Amino acid sequence: YVEHIKEALEQDGFVVTQDVCVPAPVPTPMKTDLAATGLASAGIAASAATALLDLPDAMALPLTISAAAGAAALPYLEQPRGRLEEQYPPSYAPKALALATASLAPVAAIDRSRAGWLNGLVIQASAAAALAAVTSGQDYHLRIEEYRGFNLDWLLPMLAAARAIPDRSLRLSALAMLAGAWAIASRRRVDVLAQLDPAHAEGHTHHLSAAQRAIGDATIALGPQPARKWAGLSPIGTALSIVLASRGRRDLAAGAAILGMIGSAFGLAGFRRPERTLEITGKEALRSFGIGAAIGLVLLTLRNAGRTVTTQPTQLSGVEALAGRVRRT
Repeated sequence: YVEHIKEALEQDGFVVTQDVCVPAPVPTPMKTDLAATGLASAGIAASAATALLDLPDAMALPLTISAAAGAAALPYLEQPRGRLEEQYPPSYAPKALALATASLAPVAAIDRSRAGWLNGLVIQASAAAALAAVTSGQDYHLRIEEYRGFNLDWLLPMLAAARAIPDRSLRLSALAMLAGAWAIASRRRVDVLAQLDPAHAEGHTHHLSAAQRAIGDATIALGPQPARKWAGLSPIGTALSIVLASRGRRDLAAGAAILGMIGSAFGLAGFRRPERTLEITGKEALRSFGIGAAIGLVLLTLRNAGRTVTTQPTQLSGVEALAGRVRRT
């Protein structure tokens, strides 16, 4: 039977040989590597807690130090409970670090100030690197282990953004809808972001008309898949939220913040899939993120220019009013 299979493969042009050339296994991150990566996750978690609770610097610094100490010690607290786990170490620490990074990085990246916007860019890039690092082991690469986010990686950022909606009834409705969507997804055991992560098929040459081809191309370009191509929405949405909030449009600013949260969650989704080479993920995500950062910087620059222009008439009107009072006197 094997001989027939060999002949069939050789007739189709394949070469059957004993030289398999098995690639070297992907090394599992050492505990020191996980501890160092945990420092980035701890900083992200502390920044998210500080932003949500609006903590002063006197409390934010001890919180960051405590989180860093706990995250760095987490890999060393994980001890094998048998001979099997001695050969194949458990991955509870990487799972915890990955979940905290993916769920809290979009929250930490939202800050309605220009300095906070720049800090958000660093947080987003650090979160992507941390996610790729903690899920880079052989067990993840071979899909023996998988990232488990329990849909918190989109729920927590969206809840944080919905809290900023100024209208109370609309805010409560948004929170209720998010809770309902999370309950449905959890009950069906559907990882929403994982469903949006794979790209479309590379070829679609079976169209019957040019119109169908154009519609198919537009669907691929503007559709949600792959999620990583929308990473640029994070800096754009955050910058737009800052601009709208400075003009007193809190309702529109909340909507822009939600857009930024979606972009942040979409951009991080691809970095927790080590079975796909990091070069493919980074090529689309980083390109989109770079374009979004450039657009966001332009929006913030125009906002500052607008402030400079609008302050001049106010000063002139004050001088004219003073001159009028002098004339009346």
